[in-house]
Amino acid sequence: MIGQTIQAPTAEFSSKRIVRLEDADQTAILVLHCPDRRGLVGTVADSILRSGGNILQLDQHVDRDLGLFFLRVEWSLMDFELTEQEFRERFSRIANDNGFRWRVSFGNKQLSVAVFVSRYQHCLLDLLHRHEIGELKCHIAAVFSNHEDAQQLAEYYGLPFHHIPVTKDLKASAEGRQLELLEGYDADLVVLARYMQVLSPNFVSRFPNRIINVHQIGRAHV
Repeated sequence: MIGQTIQAPTAEFSSKRIVRLEDADQTAILVLHCPDRRGLVGTVADSILRSGGNILQLDQHVDRDLGLFFLRVEWSLMDFELTEQEFRERFSRIANDNGFRWRVSFGNKQLSVAVFVSRYQHCLLDLLHRHEIGELKCHIAAVFSNHEDAQQLAEYYGLPFHHIPVTKDLKASAEGRQLELLEGYDADLVVLARYMQVLSPNFVSRFPNRIINVHQIGRAHV
């Protein structure tokens, strides 16, 4: 029966988190970045494995110019022994020791994503196709553009399209309108899919660490 609680069978496991059947298809996702150095993957993986987490996917990247390390790791909650709050408390100590800037989400709640595009549509098309076939597990709320070229593509995928022209004189008011709409969509993430505009500090501050800039087709996660 879905939602049935499985009680731990012995005292050995009595202090562990109660496992529920709905956790079988639930995962947690941790993303972080920090100055690059040796041993970071092992440090993060060990913190998950020690609490019973089964790592399903791990992606890492090093920006050699900036000397920064980026990591995204997803693990199953089926046998994980910690609640989200307990994990946050434990991992915060590891993060402080290692200078991590991080965020974690538990469960299958899908992010609400807004995609920004200008005239070149190849990145937008790739994202929409990946979302259509289930590769990107998120909710695409709407497509925003400073040109009208992508309207037909957005409508083909059944997405709201917002054409908001951006000029030097209208930039502040255009971004104000964009932010107003994003608030209405309760957007968690903004993806710039070849959006050929520089966002103002005010805009960026409204989405700290929640803006992704995509300039070419490749592997993507949210």
